[in-house]
Order: sequence, then structure tokens, then C-alpha cells
Amino acid sequence: MAYLALHRGLSFTFDGFAEEAPAEWEDGEETEPEEEDGYEPAGFALETRADPPLYTPPARALPVLVQETDLLVRTDFGDDAAWASVVDRVRRGRGASMDVIEDFGEYVTFVDDPAFADATPEQVMAQVRPGPDPEAMISDTVMIADTATLREPGHPVRVVPLEDEVGDSFRVDAEVAGIMVVNLALGNMDLGDWREDDA
Repeated sequence: MAYLALHRGLSFTFDGFAEEAPAEWEDGEETEPEEEDGYEPAGFALETRADPPLYTPPARALPVLVQETDLLVRTDFGDDAAWASVVDRVRRGRGASMDVIEDFGEYVTFVDDPAFADATPEQVMAQVRPGPDPEAMISDTVMIADTATLREPGHPVRVVPLEDEVGDSFRVDAEVAGIMVVNLALGNMDLGDWREDDA
């Protein structure tokens, strides 16, 4: 799991650790980070959780997911009608009264590949690779349509952070998923703004 926490921003993580971690590098006296910094070594929060997320290799190799747009990956294949409803809700959003975007499908790639059947969030995120366009408007998350998504009212998709708060996940109703990824990509909002809906 530590690899998944680091693989998208490895150099930045090491730079930050070198600058802010407690060390005896210069004067031989250990220094402590400022309390308000809240700095911890990479992976600390994951390792100290009561239920740390664990990566287990899939039974078979999974396809690579190139993130040219935001991704919604289907991992439950038991109800095609429910999946179609999820896709429709993500595309339509909450309607024209919410914003000017009429079809969020332009910003989301719907991955309907049985190779991902029963894949865990960690297995999905391990397959995500940045797209070729560094200027592309993409959030630092991957969305998953799992069993709960297909079965529960509102079709809540699981949102898995890829850079900030790696190892945690939360759910948003399918009809707000499109506007969420657009606002995250633009930097208008952050993950905390959407976690409030995950009560």
C-alpha cells in the first residue's frame, strides 16, 4: 500500500521529507517539526489506522487505466440495468439548473471491462497512470462503481483519492460525481467539500 501512496508523486514526497522530517543532519541535534505543520513520514497515517488498506495482487493481470479524463471503473457486473442508470446519472448530473454543463460524459471515461470484476479499490488505483497531457483537466481521484453503487438508492460511487488522503475513500451520489471531478480538477473545491455528503 505504501507504493500506491507514493507512486504518483515520489520525487515530491522525498523532497518534502528531506526538508521537513526530524533529522540530525547538520548540527547533530535532533530537530522537531513545528507542531502546526502536522508533518509525518509518508505512509504513517496508513500504518497506524485500525483498518489499514491492504493491497493484494489480483488473481489475473488487470489492464492499465490511462487517465486522459476522469475514470469511473465498474467492478460489479451483476446488473447491467443498474450500471446503465449509474452512467446516465453521472452524465446528466442534477440538471441544467445546477450549472451550464449538460453532459459530464465529456469529462468522465466509463470503464466497463469485466477484467475488473471484483477488483478492490487498491487494485484499481494501482492500474491508473497519468495521461499524456499534463495540462488535462483531471481530478486526482478514481471513481469505482461497485456492488453498493449498483444496489443502493442514488447509486453512490466510491471516490478513491490518488494523491491526497491516499488510503481513504468516500461515496457521492452518481448525480453529483461529474460536477465533483470538474470542481476538483479546477481547484474550486477539495476532497473535504465532498466528504460532507458521505454521512
